[in-house]
Amino acid sequence: MAFLKNNALKLCALIACALLWPTPVQAAEGISFASPRQQATLMEVYVSQGCSSCPPAQNWVNQLIDSPRLWKDVVPVVFHVDYWDYLGWKDPFSSHDTTERQRAYKTQGRVGSVYTPGFVVNGKEWRGWFRGGSLPEENKSAGVLQARLESGQLSASYQTDTTKDLVLNVAVLGFGLKTDVTRGENRDRLLTEDFVVLSFESHPSNDGNWQFTFPPKIPKASKRAAVALWVSRKGDFTPLQATGGWLPQEAIDRSQDKTLASDELQFLDSPDDPLSAPPTRLCIVRPFPSSPYHASTQDSAASVIPSSVSQRSPPVSS
Repeated sequence: MAFLKNNALKLCALIACALLWPTPVQAAEGISFASPRQQATLMEVYVSQGCSSCPPAQNWVNQLIDSPRLWKDVVPVVFHVDYWDYLGWKDPFSSHDTTERQRAYKTQGRVGSVYTPGFVVNGKEWRGWFRGGSLPEENKSAGVLQARLESGQLSASYQTDTTKDLVLNVAVLGFGLKTDVTRGENRDRLLTEDFVVLSFESHPSNDGNWQFTFPPKIPKASKRAAVALWVSRKGDFTPLQATGGWLPQEAIDRSQDKTLASDELQFLDSPDDPLSAPPTRLCIVRPFPSSPYHASTQDSAASVIPSSVSQRSPPVSS
């Protein structure tokens, strides 16, 4: 009897603790992000729904959603440019600030030309995708970038030898976004897109610490949402370190009180660099890797890549 009584008391104590201790959902109001000490790979992809060459690249990037290396080793962000909107389909996720960012890479000498789909890996142009190559990786120590999102406030810190002129870049990413394209080069195609940049902010610091209000707007059509963060220096887009992670469902629910329209996309602190060259659209006819990490020439892209090679420049707007 004493044994049963003692076990009953232990059970009651456990139940009481369970009622008083926060559940995982309650504790999830705050969420932390942290990079490894080794430099993570920031992969920027520049695409447009108005370009018929972009869906294969987007489909390839979509595969990263199931990778165990996501956020820890690689942080993908997909920027939608607006210079193909004149072809008949206005990309709902496009932004002229994104176009200016890609052109600024050209001005800085980081890319040879402006085109879609365009890959920039850790601040440098990467054409390996077109040759079926594997995603390049950095193998150097870069320090730890830490961040915490709680109650609408985002705080972050990054310690390095020189903390002057640091910039924290923050992008809110949408997932499972489906667009039924009715005009233009991708007419009659249903596009499914992940890692889409919905908002982008840059915050300067001279001590490696940041804190600011962070109320992301996420469209109701986005099944999941994440945040990507990376540190660079003023006037130089090259990332020093990057991290990211999934946003908690309650944060997504709070932000989805209204549908995000295309003119609500937030892009702050866009580059002031002048236009350096008209963008070109690069069409390819060759296999692309079946996985971002394991290149393969066995998978043909014939069903989704145009059957002819072409490159053209749209008019340069003033």
